[in-house]
Amino acid sequence: MLCRAKTYKNYPFIASESILDYSCLMKVCVQVLTVILCSQLFLLQSLVVQGSEVDNFTGRYEPLDDSMEYLNQKIEEAFDQALLLANDEKKGCSEKLLYKSLRVYFRNHVQGKFNRWLAHTDEIAKRPVNNSRSIYTDFRWYEAPTAVLKDIYQDTTAEAIMVSGVQTGTDKFEHFFGRGYAYFKKLKGKHKKIKEVLRFGHYSEKYFLGAQTTGIYSYGDLAANFHGMRFWNHLQLKSQDILGPEYNQGPYVVCQAGKWQKKLVEGKFPFNWKNYIDLSWDEGNNCSAFRTKALLNKVKHRIQILENRTGQRYSCPVDPEGISALKEKMFPYSKWFINSDGHKRL
Repeated sequence: MLCRAKTYKNYPFIASESILDYSCLMKVCVQVLTVILCSQLFLLQSLVVQGSEVDNFTGRYEPLDDSMEYLNQKIEEAFDQALLLANDEKKGCSEKLLYKSLRVYFRNHVQGKFNRWLAHTDEIAKRPVNNSRSIYTDFRWYEAPTAVLKDIYQDTTAEAIMVSGVQTGTDKFEHFFGRGYAYFKKLKGKHKKIKEVLRFGHYSEKYFLGAQTTGIYSYGDLAANFHGMRFWNHLQLKSQDILGPEYNQGPYVVCQAGKWQKKLVEGKFPFNWKNYIDLSWDEGNNCSAFRTKALLNKVKHRIQILENRTGQRYSCPVDPEGISALKEKMFPYSKWFINSDGHKRL
């Protein structure tokens, strides 16, 4: 809307003056504020989408079927479709097109087809936790901004699933493929040192993708990021696994006769979630930190209620020996993404 100046010719004392049409200006201001508020709401909604947290405590001891084999199958199907996109006769084996095509399937549940399928499918066993039952139910909007949408969306928590004997959340696969790719690009594309890459992940989780929006600093998210970086490196296996050559997997794709093809081992596609998912993906063992003491106390209170009601252990870590052994096994990198010391304030 264009606001023009008004000239008041009927009034001699302002006949030569042109003043702004304030009614028009107010309309413009209202429109601008509306756009700003809608943009902020959209941003907040996006943060809920990307920053939703799993509750690996409520209902923890209820039976949950393991989905590893089916998820392995879905990954191979996604590779098949991605390689159809990647094989352009005019470009041959273009690495740029390869990664672009794979990212159509492996990204987040807004932009990645596999992740979107995982978020919405009922083909695998899931344990949803309604916000009203979650250990995070007492979080308020002024403590964790994404909590403002709890009443708008029935569920803003990710769903728990079982993979390779580990309870984890559907949110972790977005971190694995999405943030893991960001780690990989920094490490291999920009030749950053691994410590710089892990520090980048720390600040992302501390601020816009974690504690500042959800109130939660998730070591489980950081673990999925780390293992996602390993996956993207294994894609072509141009360098050794960051954990050592004994952890090498892949390559999953190779260039043959000018086309990208899956690399089969004994006639089978070798990708297996068991090579990436471990106890660090379970927030019941890889204990989160919280932005404030108040948030920490609210979670501890809810966990105490669960223990009092069931007589079972819910205090994090549920398996202290297991997570401590894993932390030692992956040292020195594990200090960036494994917390075996229990819930704490950030």
